[in-house]
Amino acid sequence: MILLAESAFGGGRIALLAALLLLPRVLQRWRVPAPITAFGIGIAAALGLDVFHGDPAVDLLSQLGIASLFLAAGMEVDLHELRAQARTLAVHVTIGASLLVGATLLLVSQAALAPRVAAITALAVLTPSAGFILDSLSSLGLYRDERVWVRSKVIAAEFLALGLLVFVGQGDLTAALLALAVIAAMILLLPLVLRAFAALVLPHAPRSEFAFLVLLAVVCASVTKELGVYYLVGAFVVGVTARRFRERLPALSSDTLVHAVEAFTSIAVPFYFFRAGTLVRGDDLTPVALAAGVGFVVASGALRAGAYAVHDVFARRDDLRSALRKSVPMLPTLVFSIVCVEILRAPPFAASPTLLGALLVAATLSTVVPTFLLPGLRPPEITVGAPEFAPGPEAAPVAPAPRPIAAATSAPMPAPVTHESQSPPP
Repeated sequence: MILLAESAFGGGRIALLAALLLLPRVLQRWRVPAPITAFGIGIAAALGLDVFHGDPAVDLLSQLGIASLFLAAGMEVDLHELRAQARTLAVHVTIGASLLVGATLLLVSQAALAPRVAAITALAVLTPSAGFILDSLSSLGLYRDERVWVRSKVIAAEFLALGLLVFVGQGDLTAALLALAVIAAMILLLPLVLRAFAALVLPHAPRSEFAFLVLLAVVCASVTKELGVYYLVGAFVVGVTARRFRERLPALSSDTLVHAVEAFTSIAVPFYFFRAGTLVRGDDLTPVALAAGVGFVVASGALRAGAYAVHDVFARRDDLRSALRKSVPMLPTLVFSIVCVEILRAPPFAASPTLLGALLVAATLSTVVPTFLLPGLRPPEITVGAPEFAPGPEAAPVAPAPRPIAAATSAPMPAPVTHESQSPPP
C-alpha cells in the first residue's frame, strides 16, 4: 500500500510537471500570461484538490525558480547603459518614490494600516516585476529603443524597491543596518569568489559555470531570505555582479550562459507561481477583497502609466502613444506582490486576509491587462502575436523602410534606407 501511494504521488508530480510546462503555453494563445496560469493551477490544487501543499519537491523547485528568475534579471543590468541615462532615470526614480510615499501615507490615513504594513502594501501595488517584464519584453511588439528604455526604467524601479524593502522589512534600525551590512559584504566578496572560481576551478571543470552561478544565486538568496528581505535580493546581486565582469570573465556572463539561465528559469519558475497559488486560502478571496483588488489595480495602474507617460512626453519628447506604449509594459506587479503577500502573511505583520486577497487580485489583473492594452497602442503597421512568458530573440537592426510584417514574405524588398528605430520581433 505504501509503495502504491508513493507511485501515485510520483505520478501526480509528473502530471503537475506536464501541466505547468504545457498548459500555460496553450493558454497564451488567448493572451493569458504563463505565470497567471501556473498561479491559477496552484490555487485550484490548494482549494479544490488539497494536494501538493508543503510538498518538498515543489518547495525546492520554487526556490530554484525565484532565484534563477532574479539571477537572470540581474544579468540583464547594464550599468553603462544606466549611467548614460542617469539624469532621466533619476527623475523616473523620483516619481516612483513619490508615488510610494503618497500611497503609504494614504493607506495609513484612510485605511488605518500600520506604517510598515502600508509601506509594504504600497510596494506591492506600485513596483513593476522586473523578472517577469524582462523575460517577456522581447515579445511585446516594441521597437528596440523602446525596449531599452523600458528595461532601464524597470531595473531602476527594482533597485529602488529592493532598497526600500530592506528597511521596511526589518523590525528596527539595527536589524536594517545589519541587513545592509551583510548585503554590502556580499557585493564586495562576490567578485573575489567569481575570480577564484574562474582561475582555480573553471580550467579543470569546463562547462561548470552554469551550475556554479545558479548555486551561488541560491546560497545568496537564502542568506537574504534569513535577513528578512526575501530571496530576490541575493540572487539579483549575484546576477548584477556576474554582468559587471562580462569583459574580464566572459565565461560567467556570456550570451550562452545567459540563455542557459533563462531556459532553466522557464522550467523552474512556474513552480514558484504554482507554490504561491497553493498558499492562497479560501478567506483571502472574499467579495470585499475582489472589489478592493480591482480598485487597487485601476488606481495604481492609471496613476503609474499616466505619470510615467507624462514624464516621457516632456523628458524624451515622445508622442503620447509612444509614451504609453513604454509605460503599459511596466504595469505587471505579480512577482513583487507575491513576495509582499508572503511577508505580510507571516509574523510580525499577520495582515488581514482581505488585504492579502486584494493584493493578489490586483497582481493578477495588473499582469493580464497589458496584454490587452498593448495591441491598441502599436503603430498601424505592426502586427504581432500574443506575448509569451519565455524570452525571445532580440530583433536585428532593420535597414528597409517599415511596412506591414504580414506582407513581408510576399512583397519585394525595397532599397535600403536609414531608419532610426527597429522593427519589433515577429
